Order: sequence, then structure tokens, then C-alpha cells
Amino acid sequence: MKIKNNVNSGFKGKLEDFNDLQPVGFKAPYHSEITKKSILERGFVQPFAMCEINGELFICDGHLRKDLIYELINDGHQVPEEFSYYLINVDNDRKKAIDILFSFNTKTNPIDLEVLTEWVNIEQVEVEVTSLNVVDIKDISDSDEFGTDFSLPDGDKAPFQQMTFTLADEQAEQIKNAIADIKATEEYKYCETLGNENSNGNALYLIIMQWAEQRK
Repeated sequence: MKIKNNVNSGFKGKLEDFNDLQPVGFKAPYHSEITKKSILERGFVQPFAMCEINGELFICDGHLRKDLIYELINDGHQVPEEFSYYLINVDNDRKKAIDILFSFNTKTNPIDLEVLTEWVNIEQVEVEVTSLNVVDIKDISDSDEFGTDFSLPDGDKAPFQQMTFTLADEQAEQIKNAIADIKATEEYKYCETLGNENSNGNALYLIIMQWAEQRK
């Protein structure tokens, strides 16, 4: 059997051209602060894994890095105009691309059971769940980071909730932009967090509170 080389390397592209293949809320924020610190200390040392579908680039591996780059920009850091990536040949097949995405998400990455179930139904794909670290996020205390030995809380449920939504690509992009914009304001610095350490959740809460105030 001749095994094909499906990887083409040496590409660079703008972050806004890197489309998300997986849905919002697919994975728990896993080692996000550690990854962010690594980027600050070492720079960008790992290329994105991309595939091309109908002329557009989609991320197979690197969704967390993309989110963190936007966070770094909002924090006032300068980042490159273009980022390195290698291209995985999927023969313009979205299902093949999703299968490759799953191959990057092994036991180390906590995947939300509810989001996974909804996504595979929408995409009409099959997945070997035993090869993944699938968890019910609703039963886990919400935070910006999970350690490698996180566990379900004992006793009373923590006063936090994780919510997931299904959005059109354009809707998701608008929400991401709104969250990024609000994080850059003075109001966000002094936003009431109620003990929540999730920056995106706090930003969304502030947007809703401002909207509610305008409705009065």
C-alpha cells in the first residue's frame, strides 16, 4: 500500500482568513493561560493546521491559538500580520476535514458532550467517541482553564453555568467581534464579574447589561 503525503507546508495567511471548522464551545478552555504565556515568552512556534474547502481555509488544529491571538491584540500586544500554516489535503471534502480535526483532539482535550452531539448530527458524520475526552461541561465548574487532572465537583454545584448555542457563521463572527470590542473598553476593566473568571462570559454579560440599560 502506498501512503500519500497529504501535507503541503510553508504557507502564510491573515488570521481573518482562517475560518473555524469546529463550533463555538466545542472544547473546554484547556490550558489557555499556559498557552498564552508560552506565546508571550517564546513567540509563535507552531503553525496552524489548515484545510481548503471550496476555496476557503478552515482550521483543523489551532482554534485556541486563534482565540488567544485576538485576546493578545485586545491586551495591546503586537502580533504578525500573517501566520504560518501547513495545508492538509482533504479533496474539498468537509467530512474528511472534520475527521482530521478529530484526529488532533485526542484524550487531552475536554470536548463538550452536548456540542459534540449536536455538531455530528448537523454534519452527518461518525466519530469514535472512545478516542476522545468527552465530558458533560454542565457538570464541571466553569473556569478559563482546566488542568490535566480536573474532576467533577463534590457537594453542591458551583454557582456557574456553561451555555452553548448554535450560530450561523456570520452570527458567530459578529458576536466574537462584539466581545473583542467590549474587552477593549474601560467599562470592561471594571465590569462586575460575580466571581466568574471567564473573560468571554464577563464580556458577554456586560454587553447584555448595557443592552438592558438602553431598553429602559
